[in-house]
Amino acid sequence: MRGNKWRYFLLSLFIITPIISKQVGEGYDGVVHTIEKQGFENLQIKMENSHIKIAYENRVYRSEMNAMGSILTTILNSDIADSVSLTPMNKMLPLTEIGVNLDDFSSFLKGNTDNTTFSSQISVNMVHGDWDELENIPVLNPSSKRLEVTINPGIEAMFHTSQGPAIWKLNLIPKVSYSFRKGTQFVLEGIIPLYYQFHEETKQIKLGSAYISYMHKLNNSLWTSTTMGVFPWKTAYRGGSFRDFYRYGISNETAKFYLNGKINLSMKLDYTAHLDYLDGVWGYHSASLGNFTWRGNLGYRFNKQDIHINLGHGKNLYEKSLTELKITRSFREIDIGFHARWNEGDEFSQFTLGLLLDIPVSFFQIQNNAVILNSFKRFWWGFSYHDNPQGGFPKTKTSVLDFQKRMYPSYIKNNTKLFLKNIDSNK
Repeated sequence: MRGNKWRYFLLSLFIITPIISKQVGEGYDGVVHTIEKQGFENLQIKMENSHIKIAYENRVYRSEMNAMGSILTTILNSDIADSVSLTPMNKMLPLTEIGVNLDDFSSFLKGNTDNTTFSSQISVNMVHGDWDELENIPVLNPSSKRLEVTINPGIEAMFHTSQGPAIWKLNLIPKVSYSFRKGTQFVLEGIIPLYYQFHEETKQIKLGSAYISYMHKLNNSLWTSTTMGVFPWKTAYRGGSFRDFYRYGISNETAKFYLNGKINLSMKLDYTAHLDYLDGVWGYHSASLGNFTWRGNLGYRFNKQDIHINLGHGKNLYEKSLTELKITRSFREIDIGFHARWNEGDEFSQFTLGLLLDIPVSFFQIQNNAVILNSFKRFWWGFSYHDNPQGGFPKTKTSVLDFQKRMYPSYIKNNTKLFLKNIDSNK
C-alpha cells in the first residue's frame, strides 16, 4: 500500500508540474503582451521565482506615476508574481528603481491602506547597482522604430506698454524628435506664427531649434548631457528692425546626485556664436567670435513638502555675472516656482523677480508603428520683471534635472495616490 501511495504521488507530480508551468508561462506571456499593447516601449522583463523585474519607457501617459500604476495593476491582475521591481527609463537610460510588494499594492488599491503607510512600504532607489543586467535582456517594442511629433504652444507677453496693459505673441511650435540609440536624440522645432501684437516684423514661419543631444549615465548617480546645434535666444532690434536671435554651438552639463536624489550639484558650460534671421535671410558671426557661458547649481529637495531649492551662479551671454535663487513647490502634477536673480551691477534694473508655472493639460495622441503624434502634455509659462526667465543663457532644453521626469524618490513616495488616478483620463 505504501509503495502504491508513492507511485500515485510521483505520477500526480509528473502530470501537475507541466500544467502549472504552462499556466505560469501563459500568464507571463500575457503580461508581456498586455504591457506592450498598452504602448510602453524599450521593454525589458525578467522573471525570478515569484519576483518580476520590468524596465520600460513611457511615451503614452502624461504622468510617470500613472504609468507605474498601470503596470502594477496589470501584474497584480495576472497573479504571476508576489513582488515587482519597476525601472522607468528615458532614452533607454534607467532613472530609478521602485520595489513594490503586490499584497501591499492590493491593499492600497482597495483603500485598506493609506498613502503614508503604502509610501513607507515601497522602496525607491536612484543609485541601484544592478542596472548593468539590463544589457543582457532582449528589448521589446524599441522606441527607435518611431518618430515623435509634438504640437506645442508658444506664448509671449509684454506688460504695462503704451499699447495696453498686456500685449501678446502666440505661436504654434511643432517638434519632431527621434531617438536612434541609447541616450541620443535628434530634435527639430519650427515656429508657425498665429497672432502678434508686437515684433510684427518677425511674423513668419521660421526655425525654432535644431540640435542633437547625448545623455550619458555614469556610476554613482553622475550624469553628463552634451548638446550641439542651433538654439533660440531672443527677439531683438538690429539693422533697423526687430529680428530673431539664435545661438549655435555646443553645450555640456555634468550633474551629480547625492543622498538618493536629495542634493544635486551641476556645472553647465556653453560655447556659442550669434545667428539672426529675418525675411528668409540669415546673419551670423564666425564661430571664432563666440562666447563662453557657464553656470553652476546647487539644489536641495525636501522629502515631505516636495520643495526644491536651487542656488545658481554663472556668467551669461551679456558677459555679466549672475546669481539666482529658485524655489519650486510641487502639488502632485503642478509645479509653481519663484525666482530672484541679481545681475552684475548696482542698478535696481539688475534685480529680477519672476514666477514659473508648469501644469498638466489634457492631450491627444495618435500612434502607429512608425509615428507618434501628440499634443503637448504640460503647459509651461514664465514671467519675469526686468529680465527674461532664462537670464541670458542659450536655451538648450537638455537639462539633466528635466531628463529625470520627476522620478525622484521623495516625489514618488509623496505622490503614490497618482498610482490610482483614473489613467484613461490622461490618454
